[in-house]
Amino acid sequence: MDWLILSEVLLAACFVMAVATILIYRKFDQTRISADNSLRLINNLSEGVYAAEIDGRLRSANRALVRMHGYSSEREMLEAVNVKNVQFYVERGRRAEFQRMLHRDGFVQDFVSEIYRQKTGDRIWVSESARLVIDTSTGKAFYYEGSLRDITESIRKRQVEVRLNKLADMAPGGLFQLRRQQDGTYIVLFMSQPFRAMAGLHSIELSTTMAGLQRPLLQGVDEADYPHYIKTLTDSFSKLKPWNCVFRYQREPGAAQQWLEIKALPERADNGAIEWYGCMADISEHKELVKRIERMAYYDPLTDLPNRRLLMNRLGEATKISGRRRRHGGLLFIDLDGFKSINDTYGHETGDIYISKIARCLESSLRDSDTIARLGGDEFVVLLHDLDHDLEGAKFDATMVATKIFGNLRRGVELNGVIQSISCSMGINVFKGSAESADNLIRNADKAMYQAKAAGRNRFHVYDAPKELLAELHIGAA
Repeated sequence: MDWLILSEVLLAACFVMAVATILIYRKFDQTRISADNSLRLINNLSEGVYAAEIDGRLRSANRALVRMHGYSSEREMLEAVNVKNVQFYVERGRRAEFQRMLHRDGFVQDFVSEIYRQKTGDRIWVSESARLVIDTSTGKAFYYEGSLRDITESIRKRQVEVRLNKLADMAPGGLFQLRRQQDGTYIVLFMSQPFRAMAGLHSIELSTTMAGLQRPLLQGVDEADYPHYIKTLTDSFSKLKPWNCVFRYQREPGAAQQWLEIKALPERADNGAIEWYGCMADISEHKELVKRIERMAYYDPLTDLPNRRLLMNRLGEATKISGRRRRHGGLLFIDLDGFKSINDTYGHETGDIYISKIARCLESSLRDSDTIARLGGDEFVVLLHDLDHDLEGAKFDATMVATKIFGNLRRGVELNGVIQSISCSMGINVFKGSAESADNLIRNADKAMYQAKAAGRNRFHVYDAPKELLAELHIGAA
């Protein structure tokens, strides 16, 4: 009986051991399968994965890391790199920095370095992350594992971007990139530093986040120029033609107004948006130079009055307006009497002061719509607008202006503390329409002036075109 019980117990124990053996085998097989799966996963990663001894010697490397360094197999790579004085990092001291951070923190995250591709020797940029593997029984690190990601292309793009930004900041104008979305809103994608300075945008954040703008690209465009600014921009994106615009701009309230010029080329993006790549330049100095050149071309440098060229332009326009309105215009040709004696007595510098003061006196005698020009020396011409419809009435209007001029000149001007009297001879010519040339109109007024001078000076004559008759009006001293 006892033998029967013992045999049953032994049989049960064998059964339990068999079941346990089967379970252990299955667990081991599952662990092996899991390890194989993990190994396959690691080997198929696009990033390089490795395990290394504390001193840096490699224990293992996945396929991506093997390819990254130019080798054909893990064994070939381990045999090649696990020798003394192999230099991975281009920058000396970089390995020591990596090890210091790893042992201090237990991990390293996104450690960006330039390294040597071990088989070929060329350089690549990588981002490396690693962690210490700790022995739980001793609490000591006995190896570390990590990964490397090749970021060479990103670094090179960044380097190119930095170089381009430096070049853009050195360019004489301000570079920009502007996008018009399909919904009609605008986004500024790029601004160089000179652009931000010209536009009065000093925050770096503004260069990349300006969206939903009240006004496209620039906020300080002069109100008078804004319609033109928008029209040229609209024409550019609707017709895909270059955006060229010159406008006045104020960086901030109280700042001096600038003249800016934009030149940009539009391009349609794949999503239908329009992008401009352009340049903006401050042309204020150029505008001022053009203004000065025009001033020199059309104004007398001594008196700042219009010169002969501008007078002829305005006279040409005046004859056309006179014809359309059927009203007369008038010319007063003025020549100073005795100006030579002023130069001889006081010198040419004082003579220039004398001429300038007479110019201001003549200006004060006229309406804003009239023109007073200096032909040179001591000769002036006054152009009058909107005189009477009737010829005789127009002559009367012109003589009234002449009388006012003589009255103002009679007061004289101060030279070296002495009031100098002013005497002049004046010829008057009235016209309506453009039947006669501007040269003839001035020539006839000049003729009348010489008649006044021949008659004794300090008086004016009116030119009578039909009869060549000069009517004389004496100006008394009183």
